[in-house]
Parts: sequence; structure tokens; C-alpha cells
Amino acid sequence: MAGNPCKVEVEVMQGTRVRVTATFTALGASTPSDPTTVTFKVKPPDVGATVETYVYGVDSEVVRSSAGVFYLDVTCTTRGVWWVQGKGSGPTGINAVMEVAINTDGTVIS
Repeated sequence: MAGNPCKVEVEVMQGTRVRVTATFTALGASTPSDPTTVTFKVKPPDVGATVETYVYGVDSEVVRSSAGVFYLDVTCTTRGVWWVQGKGSGPTGINAVMEVAINTDGTVIS
């Protein structure tokens, strides 16, 4: 993803682990490449919930699977809409934001 924000909405059962993947490609390029920084933010649906921030190279939850491809696993433990944002920036023209809305339907996985 390069330049423009990407928004996706998915629906899962409560308790599901969702892998949110961000692939970064510099403007005008066809091959993914690493941005200088990669940050994921997660906001659970709980009223007053704190936004958790995960930074690649600082937090082990953010994983680089290959050049320009990073992911974060989110376990949706609470019913409601979870917001996940992935952001990359860097001097090579990589500047992207993606948001995922994960709507948990209240069905619990045992």
C-alpha cells in the first residue's frame, strides 16, 4: 500500500485472533520495501479503553515477515468494534495508513 489510506471491515467471533498485515511499497515502485518506522495502534471497543501502540523494533508483537511486510496479531476478547491502524513512514516515499474495523458478534469460541 502506498500513499492513500486503506480501510477494511471484517466480522469475526469473539475470541478470534486476527492477523492484520500491512505491506508497504514506495510510490512508483512495484516491490515492497521497509519504511523507516512501522506502528500499529489497537483500540478495543470497551468504553474508555486505552489505545495500545506497538512499534516495530521496540515491541515484539509487530513482526516483519519479509521486506516491506509487517503484521500484528490481535485477539478480539470483547464484543464490539475493534479498530486497528497500521502506519509506515520513511524518506523513500513510503507514507501509508491502513485501518481495520473488526466487529465481534458476541459468539464465544470455546
